[in-house]
Amino acid sequence: MPWLTIMLDKVVLALNTTRDATKVSSLPVWRQLQDLIRLRFFSPGQIGFFEYYDYGLFNHTQFDQAQRESFMGWRSISRIQDKLNASEAGILAEDKLIFYCLMHAVELPVPETMAAYIPTAPPVPSVTQTLTNRDELSAYLTTAAVLPLFAKPVRGIYGSGAYLLEGYDPDTGMLHVGDRGPVALEELLDEIETHFRGRKRRGYLLQRVVQPHPDLADLAGERLSGLRVAMVERDGEPRIYCAVLKINSGRSITDNFEHGKSGNLLADVDIETGIVSAAFQGAGENLCTVEHHPLTGKAIKGFQVPHWQQVMALCRQVMLAIPGMRMAGLDIAVTPTGPVVLEINNVGDFDLLQIASGRGVLEDSNVRYVLTESKVIRG
Repeated sequence: MPWLTIMLDKVVLALNTTRDATKVSSLPVWRQLQDLIRLRFFSPGQIGFFEYYDYGLFNHTQFDQAQRESFMGWRSISRIQDKLNASEAGILAEDKLIFYCLMHAVELPVPETMAAYIPTAPPVPSVTQTLTNRDELSAYLTTAAVLPLFAKPVRGIYGSGAYLLEGYDPDTGMLHVGDRGPVALEELLDEIETHFRGRKRRGYLLQRVVQPHPDLADLAGERLSGLRVAMVERDGEPRIYCAVLKINSGRSITDNFEHGKSGNLLADVDIETGIVSAAFQGAGENLCTVEHHPLTGKAIKGFQVPHWQQVMALCRQVMLAIPGMRMAGLDIAVTPTGPVVLEINNVGDFDLLQIASGRGVLEDSNVRYVLTESKVIRG
């Protein structure tokens, strides 16, 4: 019975995790269980079992009780979305095409969308070309002049379904796809069609590849390393409460962290200066500090994010353009000509922020005030 095997594997993993935590911190298992019950059921963050260990909250010499209770778990996100963000605004986080159309309307910079593949759709404003069937998509991708392109689903998270399309060989009928190398055109089209199944909105965006600022390319290579800028609106004013540089390790077409599984790095960014602190890779017992980039060898700590003042101004402009979104995570790319908005996340994952900074988001006074005022948490 596969389900029984899965359950047993989880039990073994949990036992090994508590044992390893005891070795590291000398905190006995019963104290860990006491912590887990308190943080899961009697603290605002609703921290889960593995989150407790991923954040190292068992280390009582590093975190006191108040600091442990400032961490927010994934279970709290839906409650925050319901209390703070209008459902209409949440659509912009779900549908990248609608979000890009809004950004164009208010003249804020986003990646250039060369084509949109949306079956049975009329032409889309702000998009150069709309493709409505598989044959049109095939013909478009085999036109040498359009590549390279970055393809991603209209609705998608954690880089799922994304492709870096670097070139097409008409003699073999193969596309060169990011880290995968040659892929048959028909195979790629099948994958795209498979990704559509069960989606509320079927669609793919084909965008010009965003190039990193030369300083970022020097630090981390030519693959994009973007920013996650966490925003909260208090008294009508959008405020940055945390910023993280998502550093591409050089092995991925995206900078997604994927809860530590991707191999990419995270580094906290000082929101006043744009200067980066130490970087981290992995999560839980595999979390480690990284001083130099694994591909370029460049020192990470002390790196100055280029165009930082423009980044902060752009993030505030985006939030002001979406009045119903009071808490969000903005993904920003810093290019040679300045920052562009990649997408907006409805509240956004807290693990990026809390792993990179080593502190809970409730330590920020603006976040605590807004969540208390809206009755997400108790004062």
